[in-house]
Amino acid sequence: GGTGGLTLIGNTFTGNSGYALQLQGFNNGALVLSGNTGSGNTYDVIQVSGSFANELTLALQGTLVYKFSYVSIPTGQTLTLMPGTIVKMDNFTNLTVNGTLMASGTVGNPVVFTSWQDDSYGGDSNGDGSATIPAPGNWYSIYVTGGNVNLDYAVVQYGGGDYYHPGLITQCYAWNGSGSNANIVVNHSTLGYNSASAVDVC
Repeated sequence: GGTGGLTLIGNTFTGNSGYALQLQGFNNGALVLSGNTGSGNTYDVIQVSGSFANELTLALQGTLVYKFSYVSIPTGQTLTLMPGTIVKMDNFTNLTVNGTLMASGTVGNPVVFTSWQDDSYGGDSNGDGSATIPAPGNWYSIYVTGGNVNLDYAVVQYGGGDYYHPGLITQCYAWNGSGSNANIVVNHSTLGYNSASAVDVC
């Protein structure tokens, strides 16, 4: 990622090939997204990858959903997901938490972590109609390596695709049975359709 900040407020992304917006990590500078919308793109998605070196808050942007591909929250930083935010996890990928993940939804607007193939939240984001359907193991895990996870009114589903990170939320590394010093709080949430236990700690 570059070293500058990025502010996108009240914009419309339409008719673009590829993703509506692609964010490949920010080493420095602030990232501000607010009130953006999109339609008619190849993928009506905000694609997010890599590590972000600053506090980051992501909220619902019209009908655009977020696609996470190997996103990492660094030590000392916080990723906050606001009510109604939908995150579709790329195939065979973790969300790695070294810092803090805060995802607080509401009864009517949960924060969602689901499969890239899942059309039930945010529609047909991968643009293939009914050619693919979500299944346990599509993505890996919210992998907590020493940070903090706080989920409230969240939906987490269709993970567990990696033997070494088998839970929807994983703190235990299956290779040697070791666990990190992590704090995990999950309330009022639904964790389902995983290919192993929903939560794996040791």
